[in-house]
Amino acid sequence: MTAPDNPAGPRIGPNAILQVFAALAASGGPACVARVARAAGAEPYLAHPPAAMVPAADVLALHRAVRACLGAGPGGVVLRAAGAATGRYLLARRIPRPVRLALRAAPAPLAARLLVAAIRRHAWTFGMPDGLDATWRGGLRLTLATNPIAVPGTARPERPSSAGSEMPDSAGIEDPGACNPGCAFHAGTFEVLFQALVDRRLVVREESCRAAGQPACVFTIGRG
Repeated sequence: MTAPDNPAGPRIGPNAILQVFAALAASGGPACVARVARAAGAEPYLAHPPAAMVPAADVLALHRAVRACLGAGPGGVVLRAAGAATGRYLLARRIPRPVRLALRAAPAPLAARLLVAAIRRHAWTFGMPDGLDATWRGGLRLTLATNPIAVPGTARPERPSSAGSEMPDSAGIEDPGACNPGCAFHAGTFEVLFQALVDRRLVVREESCRAAGQPACVFTIGRG
């Protein structure tokens, strides 16, 4: 059963959970992973790492917990790192080598169109049950009219005062608050794919987000 046909709701590939745990571990260690997993009700995924598609609702709960526990700024960094790791996984495991070589050899505009077409064909694996739209005038823009794992920025909780806190230090990182775009996971995934297969100078930025009250999640892709 594919995600769009699933009566229980959209599903997404397990990397949306597995790579978040890995990024949390790299950022704050096992105690940080455990705290965020508890907050999200995701502890069963720690005990039994998923090998198949998982409910988007579970992914959303985990991504929300990352921002709630670490703060919007540091949490966004973790989620973007998880998305980037997912992109590297897709390059290594899901995109055949001949396809990678062909895209890298193609002119960048053609490679970009072919990559967008491939993402569209497998949109539900990215947690995009209604697919995505692309516009090319004035630069590439990807639009997700539906994104079940869009996460709003959230205010950072008080930092624990003990020196041995299990959470990573986020001093000096501005908390953007509740109104900023929060699809760092998708941005990280897209950026790795476009840099590897189209142009290493490309940068992905989210300019609007459904979780911040906008009509759609919109990503711009251009040279930084």
